[in-house]
Amino acid sequence: MSPDGNRLAIARRIGTTTSVTVHERVGLKPLITFDSGNNGVVSELRWLDDQRLLVGATRTSTRDGYAIVDPVMLIATLDGSPPTVLPGDFWRAIPDDHDHILVYDCSSEGKSKDGCEQQILRNTIKKPGKGELLIQGPPGATIYVNPDATTGFALKIDKEDETGRTFVYHPKDKTWSLINDAAVTKLEVQPIGVSRDGSTGFLQSQRKEGPDMIERYDFATGERKPLYADPSSNPLRSVYSMDGLEILGAYYESTSPQLRLWLPDHPDAQVRIDLQAAFPGKYVSIASASKDRNILVLYISSDRDPGAWYLFDRKALKASIITRESPWLDPSKQATMKPFTLKARDGLVLHGLLTIPPGSSGKNLPLVVLPHGGPYWIRDVWGHDPEVQILGQHGYAVLQVNFRGSGGYGWQFIEKGMREWGRAMQDDVTDATRWAIAEGIADPGRICIFGSSYGGYAALMGPIREPGLYKCVAAFAAPTNLETSFKWGSIRSTNLGKKYLNRALGTDKVELAARSPAKHAAEIGVPVLLAHGYRDARVDVRHAHEMKSQLSKRKQKVEYIEYSNTGHGLMLDRHRKDFYARLLRFLDTHIGQRRTTAN
Repeated sequence: MSPDGNRLAIARRIGTTTSVTVHERVGLKPLITFDSGNNGVVSELRWLDDQRLLVGATRTSTRDGYAIVDPVMLIATLDGSPPTVLPGDFWRAIPDDHDHILVYDCSSEGKSKDGCEQQILRNTIKKPGKGELLIQGPPGATIYVNPDATTGFALKIDKEDETGRTFVYHPKDKTWSLINDAAVTKLEVQPIGVSRDGSTGFLQSQRKEGPDMIERYDFATGERKPLYADPSSNPLRSVYSMDGLEILGAYYESTSPQLRLWLPDHPDAQVRIDLQAAFPGKYVSIASASKDRNILVLYISSDRDPGAWYLFDRKALKASIITRESPWLDPSKQATMKPFTLKARDGLVLHGLLTIPPGSSGKNLPLVVLPHGGPYWIRDVWGHDPEVQILGQHGYAVLQVNFRGSGGYGWQFIEKGMREWGRAMQDDVTDATRWAIAEGIADPGRICIFGSSYGGYAALMGPIREPGLYKCVAAFAAPTNLETSFKWGSIRSTNLGKKYLNRALGTDKVELAARSPAKHAAEIGVPVLLAHGYRDARVDVRHAHEMKSQLSKRKQKVEYIEYSNTGHGLMLDRHRKDFYARLLRFLDTHIGQRRTTAN
């Protein structure tokens, strides 16, 4: 939305190219189009003023099919004149200042082993030079500042143990002081925002028990005041002011998304509350707004809708749809994702998501158990998930559980997952599967387990730990031999990565072998679909080769797929289409609707 509220800039990807078209807001009449060129991708789009657009453009690799370089930042004008190329270190536009921009730099002056010092400078657009230094961070730290870059926080991550040191800036004497050293407190403090005027900051602080606390920091006094802590969830999606410059709160989710505003007296707070009430049970984002805050572009998404843009007139109280992110999808025909809660066998409370196929009774269904990757600091969240929808659209219920070690439930919950690969983490997946059976949701004779990365590992361990529970296994990019994780792949290539492996897996070779699917291929006993990317740097393709070899030696049924130009994920459309077509055939063969428990 342009600042005056009269025009919309819309980026559309057609084929291999993204173009930007400026439209009149009323009637959406096109006015001018900016073409990013063959294989061009628009990664950023916003107005600087009523006549100028900031466009971030990059290129898609013809070999790999995705962007592999940082975007070039351009200023395009509505009069059609040649765009102005901004310096590669562009950071932010300055509201109401047409002649200057903010850029970032990494000063090497006085550079130490800790690294260079991040800087924010005010620079002239037409004659870029060194610019005026506004703020400079401690060596090796990332800075978090207010829109004018006059004050803020800095966070420095130790390269050896990945603990953080959090600093606060003092504008008067341009110094930094330490407010938390996680190596000492054993708890991380993460900066998440600074108010527009620089008077207040916001910190997300770990606690010894329970989810993270949001604290308000007073830059004048140094006081840290607790604002909010959800009983069962960390903040998941930040919520911002209408101009996108100030953090107001966040969505939390233990069972379903809940909006929590930390600043109820902010001028934009009531608008956020009213918008949420207008779209209950959905995520509501303000994509952009006119300068007078009357005309808004909203982005609304849910479990059944990957996203749609709406034009909202606050004075008229009228919302009209602009377009859908995926217009070929009908939200009314998508599968429904329902949250659930259960207690693991040791009493730990677990949260998860159950997706029911469209038109289903929700009972006695073929079930795909889908453990997430990571496994630490990652969680499955309520919302539109293309992979889950593919399975749901083809008649499969999908079970996702946030086993111990998952993120979003506090530091202690993550710690409970350390060195529990193939043990308590696996038991959590099993307990969720048995819950689905006990609830009458899953047909016990038609359950398959599928996952990627750690999720693939958990899938392969499923029938080893629980013979007879699963009728088939599918795994993509799975680590299959825990001992060789210390020899293969990118994690072990740094001291930090080695420490992570030691902490997450342990070093006892007997234990590692006991928890390695490749060492227990004979115990799987069900058909396996195994896929891997040849260029996977995170989990070396040799993991898949070893797993396939061990299964084949023992006459175990295995289908193997290897993608030559794929790394640790399915990046290319053609690979995604191929893999999911194979996965659906595999599932249909072994647990599909035509099969019965007796079969």
